Amino acid sequence: MNDTMASPLSGTILIADDDANARLWLNRVLRQEGYTVEEAEDGGQVLDMFERIRPDVVLLDAVMPGPDGFEVCAQLRTLPGGERTPILIITGLEGEDAVERAFEVGAVDYITKPIHWAVLRHRVRNLLRTRQLETMRDDLTQMIVHDMKNPISLIRGYSDMLLQDQSAGEWRNDALLRIFQSSNKLLDMTMMILDIGRLEEGKLTLQRGPGSALQALQEVKEGFSLMERDRHIRIEIDSASKDVIADMDWGMIQRVLTNLVSNAFKHSPEQSTISLLCGSIERSGRYLMFAVADQGEGIPAQDQARIFDKFTQVASRTRGSGIDTGLGLTFCKLAAEAHGGTIELQSEVGAGSKFTLLLPY
Repeated sequence: MNDTMASPLSGTILIADDDANARLWLNRVLRQEGYTVEEAEDGGQVLDMFERIRPDVVLLDAVMPGPDGFEVCAQLRTLPGGERTPILIITGLEGEDAVERAFEVGAVDYITKPIHWAVLRHRVRNLLRTRQLETMRDDLTQMIVHDMKNPISLIRGYSDMLLQDQSAGEWRNDALLRIFQSSNKLLDMTMMILDIGRLEEGKLTLQRGPGSALQALQEVKEGFSLMERDRHIRIEIDSASKDVIADMDWGMIQRVLTNLVSNAFKHSPEQSTISLLCGSIERSGRYLMFAVADQGEGIPAQDQARIFDKFTQVASRTRGSGIDTGLGLTFCKLAAEAHGGTIELQSEVGAGSKFTLLLPY
């Protein structure tokens, strides 16, 4: 009872026990952890309450009047949402049979009576953490599918029209270019997800080679030619030096710059300008500098410290897609760090944002 470790997690816990004193202690211990607690006196109440409150974790006493904890667990697994809700069975029954039965009916964990409260707290915390990670994964999958839907639809639509129209001429070339750029976008999204995992684990080997900083910017700009025309947003390149050559993983650097420019497009108004800069600067050593600056809505100060964290989305930003994976800037940060560099942000609400990439060379 003296374990005062604070939990950073939150959630709703449904507890079921026919012993009022047991419910009292369970309620008290779990509320001290910051959780919302709902109580049921028997198995029938659990089934009635489950769909209404949608708990994050269910704690079931094995022995209760009516359907016991094992039967309730099995029935919960058949309800919408019940197949994935973590269920912990509390049992005072002796022997391995009770434990085996708990897992057979779908429990993900168990704890024996008398309850060791520190053990209970840690197990509930672990179940909640797993639950939240699964929810985050599902949300990410949905966001990725949403973001992939538009380029896939574009590829399908233009491909279908090209197949039906045998005399498209110049129009055909424009359509083929859109198909090519949309498929590149899908590939970039896929590679970004794969590379974030490898970069975090330190398992990605950089493919370094000599390359021109200015040429990298020019190639990135060319990739947005259609967006420039369609969105009426202009990209300008300003190079501090036209002959900066450095050994970098240029494929990765171009993907970083593409992410930054894409982000600038999402949050810029029509008739505005996105500026791309590169050059060599001295800052406790020689650095290759890239910068992408927009004239968009900017990022609030309170969000700037976490903008590079995974899954971070700035709720106050109104332009661009309503759904964003929140991974693009995370990839940019990890890619910069893999090169021994950094990425910095300067932004003011209403005055735009500037992302600066600094890479030692």
